[in-house]
Amino acid sequence: MGDLVINEIAQKLVNGTRGDMAMQELRDRGYRLSSLNSISSRIRSAVLASCEPPDYSTLQAQAALEHTVTAFLAMSKSDQLSVQRSVANGSASEPWSDAARQALLRLRFLPANMDSFKLTQAEYVDLKRAREMAQLKKNVAGTIAVPNPAALLDQLTTLLETATAQRSLPELAFPILLATGRRLSAVMSFGSTWQPHPNPTYATFSGILKKRGASSRTADIPLLVPFATLEIGIRALRERQTLNAATRRKGHLPRAIGCTVDIKKRYSPSFNRALKAGRAMPLLPKCKEVKDLRAMYASFIYLLYESPSTLAGTCLTALVHTALKDSLSYNHIKVADDPSLRGKCGKLILPLERAEHHTDSASDSADECASDDDWSQ
Repeated sequence: MGDLVINEIAQKLVNGTRGDMAMQELRDRGYRLSSLNSISSRIRSAVLASCEPPDYSTLQAQAALEHTVTAFLAMSKSDQLSVQRSVANGSASEPWSDAARQALLRLRFLPANMDSFKLTQAEYVDLKRAREMAQLKKNVAGTIAVPNPAALLDQLTTLLETATAQRSLPELAFPILLATGRRLSAVMSFGSTWQPHPNPTYATFSGILKKRGASSRTADIPLLVPFATLEIGIRALRERQTLNAATRRKGHLPRAIGCTVDIKKRYSPSFNRALKAGRAMPLLPKCKEVKDLRAMYASFIYLLYESPSTLAGTCLTALVHTALKDSLSYNHIKVADDPSLRGKCGKLILPLERAEHHTDSASDSADECASDDDWSQ
């Protein structure tokens, strides 16, 4: 039944039916809000698949000058649309020249009537509220405990201090993910930069994703280890990524875009498998996904630093979220209270995010961070 509805509404939209009228037809069929959101996304994908590709001629002129354009043109239409959106909202980690960016944003993947095929603002708010409540219930059921935080921190420090390019990507990336609390997309992107901070347990980080204009913002972030220790791990990770790119099989398409979607698709499956296997960091409690390391980082920050806020407020600050609701999915980690660690790193410096913008572009491309998906490599 669902596929029949999807094909029916998609065909109407292709034939020119107004988007808001098609959306209302779905509402009249009695779908719940979550189902309405899901089925509208599938309809949008069906319309995209049936449409002719846009005119790439203007963008193709930039292909010889920019590797990001070359890789973009080799993508599927759905991936191209995702990249276009990431460039439009500032979340792409790879730089695009003004000419290429303008040509990219002029591409029309969907017919104009699709602009009104969307939920209302009130529906979006209700959907977010429902998801937040579901997330809170999920957190209670899926609590992850860290019974011996001191031992885990000792192992984390050792893994970073002894990091070499001979280790697998997860073995190198997991300690960095835990020590910094950054997203997988940010850690694996060559567009991210890490600089020392006057406070030895902080780093000045550039490469914040999932925020408008984020690619040009920096933040002073608290760490679970001294910056000098973190730097050893980051250097080894970049060396490993470069080696993997240099030995890539002939004919293997480079992954040069490096936007959030592209990097997550490439690394998330193999990294999640490695995390569940428990071999990269033996003392880590059983985690389901890489995102759990980010949540664990926030709980450790609450223990190691003297925070003027609650755990949720500390999570909001340390993870550089824009709203408290963004931090709701990060409160399922319970780090045992250890008096020897409590407040060890001093007061949490606020605010963390800097107001100034930086225009320096990354010197390395995400093409270099392409790697074999097998975690054991």
